[in-house]
Amino acid sequence: MIQEEFNIWLLVAGLGVFLYSMHLLEISVKELGGDLLRNFIKKYTEGVLKSIFTGATVTALIQSSSAVSLMVLAFAGAGMITLSGAIGVIIGSNLGTTITSWVIAGLGFKFSIEAVSLPFIGLGGMGIAFIRRKTTLKKVCALAFAFGLLLLGLGFMKEATDVLAGQIDISAIADSRLLFLFGGVMLAALMQSSSAAVLIAFSGLYSGIFGWDAASHLVIGTALGTTITVFLGSISGGTLQKRIAASHFFFNVVTVLIALILAPLYNLLILDVLGYRDDMIIGLALFHTFFKLVGVILFAAILFPYTNFIKWIISESKPVQTRYISKITSEVPEAGVEALKNEAAMFQNMCLYFILKTFGLSVTQGVLPGFTYRHRLEEFKKMDAPNRYEYLKDLQAEIYSFAASIRAQEIKESNDKEIRDKLAAVRSYMMAVKKAKDLSPDIAKLRSSGIDVMRDLYLDMQRLVSFIARDIGNIDELDLEDKAALSKILAMDQYADKQVNETMDRLNKMISAGSIPYREQSSLIAVYNEFHQIFIFFLEGLKHIKELDEEQIAMAG
Repeated sequence: MIQEEFNIWLLVAGLGVFLYSMHLLEISVKELGGDLLRNFIKKYTEGVLKSIFTGATVTALIQSSSAVSLMVLAFAGAGMITLSGAIGVIIGSNLGTTITSWVIAGLGFKFSIEAVSLPFIGLGGMGIAFIRRKTTLKKVCALAFAFGLLLLGLGFMKEATDVLAGQIDISAIADSRLLFLFGGVMLAALMQSSSAAVLIAFSGLYSGIFGWDAASHLVIGTALGTTITVFLGSISGGTLQKRIAASHFFFNVVTVLIALILAPLYNLLILDVLGYRDDMIIGLALFHTFFKLVGVILFAAILFPYTNFIKWIISESKPVQTRYISKITSEVPEAGVEALKNEAAMFQNMCLYFILKTFGLSVTQGVLPGFTYRHRLEEFKKMDAPNRYEYLKDLQAEIYSFAASIRAQEIKESNDKEIRDKLAAVRSYMMAVKKAKDLSPDIAKLRSSGIDVMRDLYLDMQRLVSFIARDIGNIDELDLEDKAALSKILAMDQYADKQVNETMDRLNKMISAGSIPYREQSSLIAVYNEFHQIFIFFLEGLKHIKELDEEQIAMAG
């Protein structure tokens, strides 16, 4: 009898196709229901059970706990969900990842791979090729194609390990549970995917390369592997990233320890009581679900104390955010007022930078020349959007606190008015930033849209932001005693209103003509109205920071 030769490239191809299919599945589900999933996360995180259920459900759908973690981080950073809600979602996402085990066990090793995968790949691929417009049907075809690839990857792995099982003997290490535990940790960490590592455990068990104990400990180890990568990735992040990564880390460490202690009990329950000794593939899927579920139940019961523990071990860092007011004492009011003016001016440019980045614009494209030189904000520019927003909120709080300490002194009425104007400016700028932050998902959707009307709307927004930013940069240096300078502020205000009104008229005409898809009509109008609010708040802030009242502006007109 000729022994079939083991093909290592079939094994590698299976793993590669599986990993790529998981990536495609994530993208396809996001395109089909990304907005719905994001809104679901924002809405259903108020209580313990809701947040955990949300994490489990969304992760099960998009098959990526890392993508869920990123969404949670963004929402928590924006203040849309609490830290306890974010941790609840993270805990739930660990349970959601077990759905992969059931797909592998239920389809990958129970049916003919070709019979199931090829129709998905064939029909899905033809749909992607022949449907030109990015319709819902095309997105469904992409999802089907990705699912077919996932099953094909399983098939390659299954075929390769079947051959390998007859050619290797690992009996010398078969009882080394710690070795397989460590193997699971390393596989998940190196491949950045617990699902791929779990697939290896199922393939090895199915083909007989190793037994139940080895496979179950390999699966346990995968929980720690992805945790380590998340934890290492948070080292350079802010307090929020560290807290969420720490909550993920400690959850998995405790869950793994419990699984190791209770492994004999799980084995007895699954193999003997439930009778899966003759069907260890389904048994392994149960094992994976059981040990994660025990951890979820335990942490659900202590979620709020656990959140407080995370806050305690990773305390809120309070770095000095300011550049001017941190260098002086509020006991010298005149100097304090001058420092406050400089700080508010810097705050204005930082907020404008935030808005520019939201719309995909760069300071180096000619907007705000000299911005980097004047304010040396390298650390601010290196931050991601959620951290920039948190930085600005902290900076606003420090400015308010400093202003309150100055006003507690005996100061002149003119100084008090200056302080009130600067605080009003800071408040208006922050409202503009909040509007931009809230609009960022819609802006990203417009930017990547395949619909010309939506893409053109994004480009119109970008042009208007760029134009206004340049004008603000020029006004920064103008002498406000000069009537022409005041007229420029008024003209900029009127120009923004004119451009917005013209675009709104154009949108309404396109809606009447049926040029805009029905379900996008109301959202586009709402997005553009919110976009207009950014300018209303920012220009209001500019008037305050230049200490202009309506009478002065009216006279200039």
